[in-house]
Amino acid sequence: MSVTARTLGNTWYEGKLAQMGAELARGSSISAAARNMGMLPPTMVQLFAIGEESGSLDELMAEISRHYLSEVEQSIRRLSSVLEPILIWFLGVCVLILALGIFMPMWDLGRASLH
Repeated sequence: MSVTARTLGNTWYEGKLAQMGAELARGSSISAAARNMGMLPPTMVQLFAIGEESGSLDELMAEISRHYLSEVEQSIRRLSSVLEPILIWFLGVCVLILALGIFMPMWDLGRASLH
């Protein structure tokens, strides 16, 4: 836990994970230590308790990992579908500005040559 805490790069999370590691070192259960952290969802803490009681904590943690990974992937897909039209619009405006920057002087030269 202490090694994982040092790799996070966020001091608040590092402190919470170090607190959980200290509780585990004192002999507390994983679910009690996770509950005392106060940052994990209650369903995850309940799954920790079920996994400890049934002896299949590794399987439940793998299932939690798959669940949150799919949630992150769905969020990324939703974000990209929202950003795509905005980026296309922005790119169109940039192309319009570049085209006007090229054609406006040409039109001015054409008008000046007619006079």
